[in-house]
Amino acid sequence: MGTRGVAELELELAEARARIDALEIEARLAETFSQILGGTPAYISHLDLDAKILYLSKLQPGFTPDSYKGKTVYDFTDPKDHGPLRACLETALRTKDAALHTSVGANRGVEHAQFW
Repeated sequence: MGTRGVAELELELAEARARIDALEIEARLAETFSQILGGTPAYISHLDLDAKILYLSKLQPGFTPDSYKGKTVYDFTDPKDHGPLRACLETALRTKDAALHTSVGANRGVEHAQFW
């Protein structure tokens, strides 16, 4: 059987099956999480440290997921709101706790809440 024995191949196969099982569980949890957030009336976003949008619980009418790719939350809010929004993000990062800021969207004038 060459340089690798049957026991070694069986162990490798078992490890691969365990990784597949873990990925399937992770995918189911992600889908459940997405369904829960999708049923929430608020816009919930996941941002990186530069306020770049990584996830949105729902999209504004007329927007697609690609509309948000590479954009920051500041691209979709009124410029006069950027200071308070930045302060909210900094508070959340400093305290490691959720913070809430309500603003009016720059593009559509739709009021929404952002959680960090």
